[in-house]
Amino acid sequence: MNQSGEQSSKQTIPGSPRFINDKIKNRGSWLAWNFGPPLILIIVVLLFFPERGTFEFSSDEAVNLMKVSLVSRGHSLYSEIWSDQPPLFTQALASAFPYLGYDIGDYRFLVLLLSALLLWAAFQFNKIVWGKWHGLITVILIFLLPQFMVLSVSVMIGLPAIAFAMLSLLMLAAWHTHQNILWLFLSAIALGISISIKLFTGFLAPIFLVGLVLAAYRNTDKNWSVLSMAKVLLPAVFWGCVFGAFTIGVAYFLVGFDNIPQLIENHLQASDVEYFQSEAFTINWHLNRVWPLILLAVIGTIFSIRQKRLLALYPFAWMVASYILLRMNAPVWDHQQLLVTVPAALLSAIAVYEAIRIAYPAIRNYVRSISPRTTLSGWLFAVAIFGLFFLVFTIRVPEPFSLLSWRPSLRHSGLGLKHIEESFLNELDDYAPQTSWVVTDMLMYAFRNRLLVPPNTAVFTSKRWETGNLTQNELIDTIREYKPEQVFFGKRSYPKVERYLEDNYQLVLEFGDMKLFVLKDIVHNE
Repeated sequence: MNQSGEQSSKQTIPGSPRFINDKIKNRGSWLAWNFGPPLILIIVVLLFFPERGTFEFSSDEAVNLMKVSLVSRGHSLYSEIWSDQPPLFTQALASAFPYLGYDIGDYRFLVLLLSALLLWAAFQFNKIVWGKWHGLITVILIFLLPQFMVLSVSVMIGLPAIAFAMLSLLMLAAWHTHQNILWLFLSAIALGISISIKLFTGFLAPIFLVGLVLAAYRNTDKNWSVLSMAKVLLPAVFWGCVFGAFTIGVAYFLVGFDNIPQLIENHLQASDVEYFQSEAFTINWHLNRVWPLILLAVIGTIFSIRQKRLLALYPFAWMVASYILLRMNAPVWDHQQLLVTVPAALLSAIAVYEAIRIAYPAIRNYVRSISPRTTLSGWLFAVAIFGLFFLVFTIRVPEPFSLLSWRPSLRHSGLGLKHIEESFLNELDDYAPQTSWVVTDMLMYAFRNRLLVPPNTAVFTSKRWETGNLTQNELIDTIREYKPEQVFFGKRSYPKVERYLEDNYQLVLEFGDMKLFVLKDIVHNE
């Protein structure tokens, strides 16, 4: 007995082969659990999502890329480039433009990395609050969310903003766990970055502040002395000061206080536009496929409260507040539903894991009872259970399975354009060498041909058009000022603008609402 004990001791002393192997094994396990889920997302997208090379996932992609292109050439946001979104995403990509140029795939890969950051932060949060298996289920549920796959490779600002908001929540959970003020600082900075990308995560600031105050109050003597009150308020005050200093700094240096209304007015005006009052622009319409997820989130919250894992109340407050705000808002876009579904996935993972934990013994005993002598009804029951899970994950949630190709390929597929769309793209390219400016409501055609639009038309969106912040008269004034060599419309008709173009421009290609006008002086004579 002593000899075996001595041998065991020798094998586990530092430097021994067993100690080294255990250390390597533990480090490998740690790396797999902490970085495996986001890495798998990247691999799945690069290998099995051939549509990542699509011409355009959303017109917002072109808006963001065109702003980046203009800023990289010295044009200023807000003073020259009309924009109703915060500046940080545009400025960050513009700093990378000299290296990335017009390769849309590179910009989409950067967004994919931020999507991986979102999964990593969500995994870590639930790992802190509950455990690693809860974190893994969280990653799976987020991956299954509608639109998540497409938004993970779209050059849009919604998902990056939510990624930094989730990172801020993770840092907040780390502070609650370790009480290190550095985590508070990082949390405030992360949320500041988030709203400097897109304002729609700003409602999280009061939620975090209230959470900090309540947590400090819960852990402080209730004698209401000045010292105890200071202890209750200090974490929230520190977080709020860092957050406020960062956001005010961004507003002052990158936006300018005079331009703040430009970030807000267009969104407020859109709520009163009749065009956006249909059901398709409501949050309920966007959530119509994920109500089971919301129900599971409520159950997960109840589990958390019963077991006093109160950090889960942060994503619960996030989910409820975002739903209420979006319920009162119009229009709601597909990327905005992630404000509700991402925190819901955090909470749903708790319910799913607890359900599995409770049901596992019964399922295990049933499986063990199955044998060649098991009745036909027993086998049918087992197949039915398997079929139910298959139905839930492939029919109930068609994305991302319907988007994936199971034949690995690192090469992009084609742009996915129809023949007539390719004709317009090629026609713009034919005149590109003689073109300095192009006025268009189809911005991706301009960007892919390395053409610039006048700065005041870089944000040519339905929201801006329907709210009257861009009009036919402004388009005419822009054409008069910039004298664009090409004018290309495709989303709607502009009869007043077309009448103005008759004197100096020639219609060289037309199909429905798609019309390409070229300055008569450079039209090819064939």
